[in-house]
Amino acid sequence: MALTVIRNREHQRHAPEWETAWQSSLAYAETPERLTAIERAIAGIPALRDAAVESVPAGVLTAVHAPAYLAHLELLTRQLHDDADYCTPQVLPGPGRLRLPDDRYAHIIAAYALDVTTPFGRQTLACALHSAALAWTGAGCLLAGDKRAYAMCRPPGHHAERARYGGFCFINNASVAAQRLLAAGRVAIVDIDHHHGNGTQDIWYDRPEVLYVSLHADPAREFPYTSGYADETGTGAGLGCNLNMPLPKTTDDDAYLAALATGLEKVRAFAPAHVIVSLGVDAHHADPVGGMRLTDAAYPAMGNMFAELGLPLLMVQEGGYNVETIGGLVSGFLRALTLHDR
Repeated sequence: MALTVIRNREHQRHAPEWETAWQSSLAYAETPERLTAIERAIAGIPALRDAAVESVPAGVLTAVHAPAYLAHLELLTRQLHDDADYCTPQVLPGPGRLRLPDDRYAHIIAAYALDVTTPFGRQTLACALHSAALAWTGAGCLLAGDKRAYAMCRPPGHHAERARYGGFCFINNASVAAQRLLAAGRVAIVDIDHHHGNGTQDIWYDRPEVLYVSLHADPAREFPYTSGYADETGTGAGLGCNLNMPLPKTTDDDAYLAALATGLEKVRAFAPAHVIVSLGVDAHHADPVGGMRLTDAAYPAMGNMFAELGLPLLMVQEGGYNVETIGGLVSGFLRALTLHDR
């Protein structure tokens, strides 16, 4: 079975040199080289084909993200005059104390920021929109009859909430894809990134048409810290449509695959028309930003488990920050899908 790949080079224009974490300046982990490594690794996958990229309609963006949030990102873009300039907010307003200053200084207020460590540059919003377009196009490929599609998204998206950016994420790519796939029925999003997808949860938490299942490091000890706990199961009409599976850093292949099997049983019971995989590979033991005890072998095993669902799959790239391993891990997952379908 063919694997459709959606990619472009636009992401390379978002390339901060630094990020701030733990009161230190560190080399930016979410680099363009991540996708270069993936492209090299997947080049030999049989029956791989590329799809032309479609733009995301404005109405879809405002269905996923708050219009005021999108307007704020546009304002930040206008404030920066040099492509090399990146800003991070400096002021954290307390509850009920948000008063935005003159537009020239909007970048210092964490009005729409999840953290104060994610750099935003003049090209960032354009790159994030191009990234979302890959996920949007991948969803269109499934609606057109493809069974397997991979959106090579960068920047990633699962930390982008309806009205907050952070964790390297600005537009929620998986949610943009889900918005399109809802035309054909219910959608399940299964997130295997090391970190909880607080943004995806936030966007769908009170809605019953999208099931969100996330396997991630225990947020009591790992970013994003304030969401991802097992008792967060949805609210209102969405009650029961959110399954968080926090795991200890000591989780190995066997324990992780057992947890994934439980999550996929929830997917089967939900009976979606399509499944989106938020494909982060930073739970691998060698990842510098995440890192459980998963080995290379875990990712082909996961690919087989998703293939056994027998449903159309859209893989949306999320985390994975070791450029020496990311290509092999993503390729192992995707190759397992194509081999399973022979």
